[in-house]
Amino acid sequence: MLSTLHNSLLKRVALALSAGWCSLASPATDAATNEPAPPGEFVFRTWGTEAGLPQNTINALVQTRDGYMWLGTQGGLARFDGVRFTVFGLQDGLPGIQARALYEDAVGNLWIGTASGGLSRMRDGRFENFTLGDGLAGVTVSALTEDASGRLWVGTSDGLILWQGNRLIHDASLLPLEHTVIRSLIRDHRGAIWIGSALGLFEFNDNHLTECIGPESDKQIVSAYCLLEDKAGNIWAGIGNGKVLCRRDGVWVTYNETTGLPFAYVDALSESADGTIWAGSVGAGLYYFRDGRFHAIRKQDGLSDEAIRSLLPDRDGNLWVGMRTTGLERVAHRKVTPLGAAQGLTNDFVRSVAESPDGSLWVATIGGGVCHGWPGRFEPVPTVINSVDYTFMESIVEMRDGNLWWAGSGCLIQSKEGKQITAYTRADCPWLANVTVTALLEDPRGGLWIGTRQGALLKQHDGVVTPIKNRVALGAVTSLAQSPDGPLWVGSVGGGLCQVPDKGNPNFLTNALLSPYVLALHLDREGTLWIGTEGGGLNRLQQGNLARITTREGLGDDTISQILEDDAGDLWLGCNRGIFRVRKAELNELAEGKRKFVHPRAFGLNDGMPAEECSGGSCPAGLKTRSGQLCFSTVRGVVLIDPRQQDVNVRAPRVLLEEVSVGGKLQTLARRPGNAAEEDLPPIELTIAPGQSEFEFHYTGLSFSAPEKVRFRFWLEGLDQGWIEAGTRRVAYFHELPPGDYTFHVSACNADGVWSDETAALGVTVLPHFWETRWFRAAAGFFVVGLSAGLVYWVVRRKYHRRLKLLETKNSIDRERLRISQDMHDDIGSILTRVSILSDLGQGGAEGEVAARGQFERIGNQVRSAVQALDVIVWATNPKNDNLRRFADYVGRFTDEFFENSTVRCWQEMPTDLPNLPLRSDIRHNVFLAIKEACNNVLKHSSATEVWLRLALEDSMVRFAIEDNGRGFDLSRVAGSGNGLTNMQTRLEECGGRTEVISSLGQGTKVRFEFPLPNGGAIAGISG
Repeated sequence: MLSTLHNSLLKRVALALSAGWCSLASPATDAATNEPAPPGEFVFRTWGTEAGLPQNTINALVQTRDGYMWLGTQGGLARFDGVRFTVFGLQDGLPGIQARALYEDAVGNLWIGTASGGLSRMRDGRFENFTLGDGLAGVTVSALTEDASGRLWVGTSDGLILWQGNRLIHDASLLPLEHTVIRSLIRDHRGAIWIGSALGLFEFNDNHLTECIGPESDKQIVSAYCLLEDKAGNIWAGIGNGKVLCRRDGVWVTYNETTGLPFAYVDALSESADGTIWAGSVGAGLYYFRDGRFHAIRKQDGLSDEAIRSLLPDRDGNLWVGMRTTGLERVAHRKVTPLGAAQGLTNDFVRSVAESPDGSLWVATIGGGVCHGWPGRFEPVPTVINSVDYTFMESIVEMRDGNLWWAGSGCLIQSKEGKQITAYTRADCPWLANVTVTALLEDPRGGLWIGTRQGALLKQHDGVVTPIKNRVALGAVTSLAQSPDGPLWVGSVGGGLCQVPDKGNPNFLTNALLSPYVLALHLDREGTLWIGTEGGGLNRLQQGNLARITTREGLGDDTISQILEDDAGDLWLGCNRGIFRVRKAELNELAEGKRKFVHPRAFGLNDGMPAEECSGGSCPAGLKTRSGQLCFSTVRGVVLIDPRQQDVNVRAPRVLLEEVSVGGKLQTLARRPGNAAEEDLPPIELTIAPGQSEFEFHYTGLSFSAPEKVRFRFWLEGLDQGWIEAGTRRVAYFHELPPGDYTFHVSACNADGVWSDETAALGVTVLPHFWETRWFRAAAGFFVVGLSAGLVYWVVRRKYHRRLKLLETKNSIDRERLRISQDMHDDIGSILTRVSILSDLGQGGAEGEVAARGQFERIGNQVRSAVQALDVIVWATNPKNDNLRRFADYVGRFTDEFFENSTVRCWQEMPTDLPNLPLRSDIRHNVFLAIKEACNNVLKHSSATEVWLRLALEDSMVRFAIEDNGRGFDLSRVAGSGNGLTNMQTRLEECGGRTEVISSLGQGTKVRFEFPLPNGGAIAGISG
């Protein structure tokens, strides 16, 4: 790691010198001052309890052969795949949750030493625990290692014990260390075991225990808190009091404060793949060994905590640090160079970047004006014109003649060699009043194109600014592009893409884009126009043909705010989720239908970006420098990327199938018998009982450099035609798999687009129900064929007779209903009518007494009510009225008569072309009584002057509405106070419908009745 960082820094310095960026070659910090490492060398990222850790003190770290990282914390054991933590604790079988030591043995078992629960072994997902009763020397296990013969050495708070032959044993050679605190254990390349204890440092070799005395200068006891053997075979020991010893060729060398170490305990030592020695201190930070000295990484350099408990270099070249209070921290190489406030920018919100011929950068910011300089030493450029400080800058561009133009809110300024030449401001230019310039582009034929947030396009030429008369944008102009002999392309917010020819009217291409919000335009060397949009992905316009590329095809984001092209012809896309490099050849093949997916390389927080969101809406937002570096404007400064220095992480992710869930229950995966490789079958299999559904396959890809950007694809062989791209999703869902044999495959690629050669595979057998088996289907087929011939005749005849009988019964019932209706009308109705007439005559007599007239009047009222009720009964029982049209007519007549002699005016909105659909008598009866109750409530309680009856039909639903302009009421206060509303609801529910009452004080009342037509009679939207 050290040599890689050193070489990378030298390359950057050489490149910077060739481009005039001398600040990149700032000398390394003098080690004698014990200052932090040069800024920008490392990137830090922390995971704590908020990310899923059980506790933030990490005592031990180990990466097992399957690629998982295991963490021993004060709150339990955790497994980490770079994205998710899986926690194991007491409920999973651990005897104690304070894990102090972790070790993977030669056969793949994970051993866990705990603070008070003894020793545990995790084998096949289950824990086996060993305590004092099993022969353990002490309940606190602090160190573990394995010797060449496969014996596990267990260092405890009360001496050493060995695991051999599936049991704990004592070795007589270790008696001198009995009842001694064992702090550290390692095995060197010769097979010797080094033991750090409270009594000193011991070497066990050839069954002999030898004490190792310290350097000749002091002959002290070496009480090693941590031990390490490096690749050269040297033994390192952290002995406290700010000292680290290194044994080279049998001679101890001391490193202390004079060689960069702090006066603090070093309790963790490790070596990364490039040979860098790392030391973690108890409270003074992290240190790396370079050129014979230790160099510090402290909080001011980005470290989250300076109290370190454990160290682990992973297989991807990252260093993982277990902290005392802040959890797990990753220290990685920085792949991008951020430029922000620390480098002199007056504001982090950068909108545009330009480059001078001398290689210096000009940066336009929001609120901070323009800054100029080289990375590491930017200075603000005065933008005070006529006592007004113009600080909100949107765009800056360099012209071929060396002049610079920058613009923003209310201003357009020209400068050369840092000196202002021309300034246009709102004070002297009417076209700048209430205008913000957002886009600048040099016209290859002379002059400067100017786009504004207000959607205007202007041309500056020879000191004169002329607006383009034809409208080219519906919103803010965000991007401009033009080839030397081609038309001008204008991208805008809401207006999409517009082509502005030399002559003629502009041509809008908005409808062809997925999104009309264009943020970036780029014309490549072949004349292809690349269009970045907000939410609509990347678009390619080539020879009039438009192709769309989105996240469905593999892009990292659908919002593309910047597009740059490197010297190799690859496209670099600035997005809301980072920066993505994608091969142009892949994009062209996808646009031409030759491939279905692209695999960009992603850059983000893991690579050193202070924020992943690139700024958009200004032109030019990004820049390729003369030296070939790429500059991206972001919401937190400028990001520099050298495409030539981006080494690809060739280590593909290790793909693992973690679990399978069927119907919400986890399944046990069985190992296939025999050699699955020879059988060309997956090594594990799963058999599923009949009738199951909701299959979930959970998988992961282990790549710790940018774990959240690992992408997956899966294939259920036997169902899918090919690979299914899953993006970053780590679960595959299937529903109701048919019976049969399947094989589930999953593959993954890292952030650099390197795919795993091997896939995780699982054989899946879905068992059929007995009636889904071949023999049953064959037998059933013969049976059905034979039975069908006999049943058809019987079924047809039975159906015919049943239908005939039903028709006879229905006709008989209808005749009886008609007879009853006629009898009631002719006999009882005529009698009641005569009684009503006689009562009227009795009331009209001049000699009649007042009391007699009152009695007659009551008789008359009761008889009229009886006549009306009889009329309703006759209407309800008459089968001629069993249709929707007559029902609507009757309801209409009833409401007219009901409100005729009242102060309420009744309005009706009824369809004139109602279909003559059947309607059962019970439905007519219940709905009519509900309507009658609603009308009665209007007359009795509403104090309304107008009421509306509306009928509407939709599909197979009939909807009545009765609405008045009365005083309304509070539904919450009247709920449950009477039977009227309850009765209406009950009657509609009996019809399969519902009642809805809407009312509030002073706003009137609306009662809605809704019920379905019998047999689902379909009606296409008839309303009154």
